[in-house]
Amino acid sequence: MVNNRTLFTILLTVLAVIFGLFKLWCLITQLKTMTLEDDTSDVPAVNQTEINSTAPKFKDLDSVDKVMVGYERNTIKLKCEAEGNPLLNITWYKDGVTPPQRQWGVIIYTQRAIILHNLTMEDSGTYKCKVINENGFIDFTYKVEVHKQFPGMIYIKEGNNITALVHTNTSFDCNVEADQKPYIEWLYHNTSFKNVNDTNLNDGIIIKDSNSSSNESIIAELLKLIDVTHLNEGWYTCKAILKNDTVYASVYLKAINTLEVPKNKVFKLKVYHSITMVISYELIILACVIMIVHRQKKKKELMARQSDGNEKITQWTKKIVIEKLKIPDVNESLTKPVVNIKKKKSKSTNYKLPIDRDFEFPRHKLYLGRTIGEGEYGKVVRGKIDGIIRETGLCKLAVKMLKDGHTDSDMIDLVSEMEIMKMIGKHQNVISLLGCCSQDGPLYVLMEFTLYGNLRDFLRNNRPTSGRRTGRVGILGYPLDESHLLSFGYQVANGMNYLSFRKCIHGDLAAKKVLVNEDLKLKISDFGLARDIQNQDYYRKNTDGREPIKWMAPESLFFGLYTIQSNVWSYGVLLWEIMTLGGTPYPSVPNVEQLFNLLQTGYRMEKPFYCSQEVYSIMQNCWNDNPNNRPKFNDVMKIFNKIGSETSHLDLVELKIPQPPTPPPVNKIHSTQQPELNL
Repeated sequence: MVNNRTLFTILLTVLAVIFGLFKLWCLITQLKTMTLEDDTSDVPAVNQTEINSTAPKFKDLDSVDKVMVGYERNTIKLKCEAEGNPLLNITWYKDGVTPPQRQWGVIIYTQRAIILHNLTMEDSGTYKCKVINENGFIDFTYKVEVHKQFPGMIYIKEGNNITALVHTNTSFDCNVEADQKPYIEWLYHNTSFKNVNDTNLNDGIIIKDSNSSSNESIIAELLKLIDVTHLNEGWYTCKAILKNDTVYASVYLKAINTLEVPKNKVFKLKVYHSITMVISYELIILACVIMIVHRQKKKKELMARQSDGNEKITQWTKKIVIEKLKIPDVNESLTKPVVNIKKKKSKSTNYKLPIDRDFEFPRHKLYLGRTIGEGEYGKVVRGKIDGIIRETGLCKLAVKMLKDGHTDSDMIDLVSEMEIMKMIGKHQNVISLLGCCSQDGPLYVLMEFTLYGNLRDFLRNNRPTSGRRTGRVGILGYPLDESHLLSFGYQVANGMNYLSFRKCIHGDLAAKKVLVNEDLKLKISDFGLARDIQNQDYYRKNTDGREPIKWMAPESLFFGLYTIQSNVWSYGVLLWEIMTLGGTPYPSVPNVEQLFNLLQTGYRMEKPFYCSQEVYSIMQNCWNDNPNNRPKFNDVMKIFNKIGSETSHLDLVELKIPQPPTPPPVNKIHSTQQPELNL
């Protein structure tokens, strides 16, 4: 019979065996699982990747400025934060070249950015990061602009020496001009320092700095002294510590008990006061004398006008002298004539001009009609001649003359314009001079007659009547379309190309200075501000006068410099007028001063509603700040021809510069019967 102790021992042994077998089974199972994972690790990884596979995309780049501006010797960091699965490959480019290269220094690459230390001007350019994986690619572009380090400048507004009364308050304001926020220190040098220079600037006691001015209510640049005493006398130095420079400015404070005016200064003040009183009395007396003389002169003039036929009054004949070379050939540059007026005593007041028989027309064969336009000093009337001009077959023409009350300067301007037109010659897109009446009466300048007047008013009068692109034309009777506007832009460029070929700067190019003929041929006119540039490529304005501000190039506005490329800028504004159907340039700019500021900041007018991007690109190129980067008129014509070839309904004239013929004499008239005057 087995006792209880034996049974208990057997039971413990069985339990120990079972526990050992269970532990062994767990160990074997764990080893099998690890082996299975090792053998098949590639399969689940691929499946998991395929489940979470994503194309690359940027993180937090929406708020990043694409234009990064830095300064020489500073640091710039370009981020390229992106995410995607599988792993991303990031490649950087500079100006299309990878990897980016630096002439000075290295590029530090991090996982998601590049860092450029010690920037130089050569680091400017376009940087692009390209992120790619097997699901696609994305890129982000920065434009990096490196500017020259602005040298720090410092001065104390109160000057170099300050005198303060004892027991009063005073202050020093340190003004630092730099492209970074400086660290400011104020140093005090007591009266033992007779002068402060580079050798002892830093020997002073620091009495205030930027750290002590962390409170926003305390300004580090401003040093205030309360209740000044003689102990406060001495030098005070403002020290501005910049990243790459340290600049100083010093001021000497002298404390005094009372303000004393020197006796010699009191005497000088009395003398100045006496002199001022004497001068004032003399000015009053002089003004009274001038007023009396002026009244007497007016009275004499009135009496002279009232005494009809009084031969005792001496009058003047004003002889106009024109100094010019012969009319140049095609390949020669224009030489602007010099026009002067010489006075000679006579019984009547008149202008005497030299006769040019190639252009002189008999006054008695000219008939004048109604006024069709007025300018600053002259007007234009319709005219008709007794006979026709053989070369043109015209009998109607426009006659330009001076208004009543004109000045000698106005006469000089009109004669100069006439002489310029003689030398320019003939071109299909430039108004032609047909002749003049300069003898035995007022000066009449005979020009081609254009039916529709100036281009600006023509465009405004032919605007669509509704908001649609087409509409009834007020003058023509049929609607303008895009081909008309493009043709207008081409024709003006053609005329200006000819003037450039003749080295003539127009000086006043605008839509109101271009005339429209009955066959919609445009002709550039009004050479009142025209200049020739025979021996140099520019003209600098040295006199005051009214100028077409909104059409002028920046170099003309700010420096008085006029070139052929200045005409290109004005042409861009004129092209904007064409595409807006006679709109007023810079309509949202309220005054001239604001226009100056906007042009200096790079502002340009927006694309007109009726304008294509190709034509607007011409305007933008014409408005380049650098005159050398603006297109030539010949280039503009080529662009219009290209646009015309792509537009089937556009019919542009042939692109070539015509050889300008010698201006024909206009006194060769076929005599006919006197025509009926119908102006």
